Amino acid sequence: MVVRAYIAINVEPGKTSHVFSELRKIPECTIISVTAGEWDLLVRVVVDSLEDLYNVTEKIHSIDGVVRTMTLVVEKEVVKAEM
Repeated sequence: MVVRAYIAINVEPGKTSHVFSELRKIPECTIISVTAGEWDLLVRVVVDSLEDLYNVTEKIHSIDGVVRTMTLVVEKEVVKAEM
């Protein structure tokens, strides 16, 4: 079973580039976006199980500069072509 999720991340001021760089090292993080608004980064994660999702979340929490996260598990998703 494939599990897809989006993880929103708050980062300490001045550490966005560092956290972004560390996220690039996690293979399950398939898309990493810097965002404006309440959350600093949004990460798309693809794993084989909820246990694997937990492990990836723990890796993200261990990155210096990560303040908090919010995980949204995808129940259904349609990908349309970008304009």
